[in-house]
Amino acid sequence: MLPYLNDSNQRIFYSFALIVYSGLIYLLSDRPGMITLDLFPHQDKLVHGIAYGVMAGLGRMAFLCWPQVKPVDLWAWFYAALYGASDEWHQSFVPGREVDFLDWGADALGAALVLLVWRYWRSRAARINS
Repeated sequence: MLPYLNDSNQRIFYSFALIVYSGLIYLLSDRPGMITLDLFPHQDKLVHGIAYGVMAGLGRMAFLCWPQVKPVDLWAWFYAALYGASDEWHQSFVPGREVDFLDWGADALGAALVLLVWRYWRSRAARINS
């Protein structure tokens, strides 16, 4: 959390960041095609995992600011995974784009991995500090 912001401002900041990031993914997937360098096979799955991992992290920070949202990690994962599914559906309407359920799997897996690593680091830090 950002120590220089009060609870209300943190709620606005992280919620806004999540909305802006979600909008950025929407805009990128609304393009007919993306020019990428093919460095290795299935690199797009790694890109999907990272992008939705970031989304899950932002979701976690945003949902931490809303005390009525529990469990935070589950809701952050659900948000990222559901957004990934809706993004694949959205791409079915964009010329030059196609639906790939493996992309959605990479979205959901990337979100889960980020949240699991975050949870591990937090529990490890708590053990070290106690």
